[in-house]
Amino acid sequence: MLPSKIFEYAALGKPIWAGVAGYAAQFTRAEVSNAAVFAPCDASAAMRALDTLTLRDSLRAEFVRKFTRERIMSEMAADVLRFAGRPTAAAGGA
Repeated sequence: MLPSKIFEYAALGKPIWAGVAGYAAQFTRAEVSNAAVFAPCDASAAMRALDTLTLRDSLRAEFVRKFTRERIMSEMAADVLRFAGRPTAAAGGA
């Protein structure tokens, strides 16, 4: 599960200070620049993370391009067709 606020704030260029664990923490660290991640309920880690955050908007054009709804839906449709045994345009089909 990935909190939708991570996508919203990342797409808007807002700094992200996130108390998350698991996949949400891994995704945020890997995909979102100017994000400070700490373990939930760990106040000391939250303060250390805050010190690493730049409190300004950041242009994240690559993030926006990579995670547009159109791109995600197109890739999902290609996966469905591939699993159904139909070739896709990307795989040399029509």
